[in-house]
Amino acid sequence: MNYASLCFLALFLLPLGLIYTDSKPLPPLPVPPFNIPQAEICRYLGLDYCSINLPALYVVGDSIVDAGNNNYLDTASKANYAPYGIDFGGVATGRPTNGRTFVDFIAQVVGLPFPPPVMGLSESQRNITTGLNYGSSSGGNDLVLYWQFGKLPEQFSTAIYELGARKFVVNNAFPFRCQPVNLHQKANKTSVLEDMNERAALFNGFAST
Repeated sequence: MNYASLCFLALFLLPLGLIYTDSKPLPPLPVPPFNIPQAEICRYLGLDYCSINLPALYVVGDSIVDAGNNNYLDTASKANYAPYGIDFGGVATGRPTNGRTFVDFIAQVVGLPFPPPVMGLSESQRNITTGLNYGSSSGGNDLVLYWQFGKLPEQFSTAIYELGARKFVVNNAFPFRCQPVNLHQKANKTSVLEDMNERAALFNGFAST
């Protein structure tokens, strides 16, 4: 059950005003069927009253959203083998999860196809207008590496906005010290692990303002 993806889906829908909750905790949702039309998944999530007009979905990020780009990159961070994909029609596409990513759920809700990994497309195929996926597993480590240079890169500017994008979803950074790889490689180095968590907290603080 890919509950994490459903949580990210809820985080996406809340800023759009599509889900309203009170102080009572909500019971966990079972994962909807893999092949499910837009109208049905909206009813499934209690959104049958909403109207969504999203022409395209372009994705950047790390393993949380990677749809298979790392299959085509020289990296050890791959997910193109079992048991990955056991709930994605039994096919390991390169998504580092058992099934759909939260981006896939968003695509189903707004009635768009899953944004394909850009690295698996030819130049002509990249001209599709419904969106592309640029996510790459381990890309989240960039947030850790940027601190080594003392500042975030200047490339983070208004370029995407100038290209026409108007709606952005930026999810929080998780506590890096909790990654199994960091717990394994940096065992007994508490100060290093705490520093990594502080970086994530600082990023999340800026992202929420």
